Amino acid sequence: MSNPWEGGAQDLTFGIPWPDLNDGLFYNDVVRPSDSDLALIQFYSNKYKNSAPLRGWLQRIQNGQITVDGGVVRDPNTILRIGSELVYHRLPWKEPDAPHLLKILYEDDDMVSSYF
Repeated sequence: MSNPWEGGAQDLTFGIPWPDLNDGLFYNDVVRPSDSDLALIQFYSNKYKNSAPLRGWLQRIQNGQITVDGGVVRDPNTILRIGSELVYHRLPWKEPDAPHLLKILYEDDDMVSSYF
């Protein structure tokens, strides 16, 4: 077993690069009795005000990023009913750069040492 600090490390790497964009996320809600009779825009702008301002939620609704009971809804004034299933699709975004290739410094039957 050789010490990589004496004589150089092997040039072995593993890992694959991330895609340019991730797949986005889907956020699910079920309308509770306390939220029934609210307009779609009221529901999202009140419940998730830390995620986006009113204008941001309007834009997401009008872009077709929200479904109600499986159908895309673009009208922000749609009235919600108890038990309706809401899904907000957050569009894909570029993840911050992160190491994806690791260089093996040392490997034996009990240990692997690497750096990026």
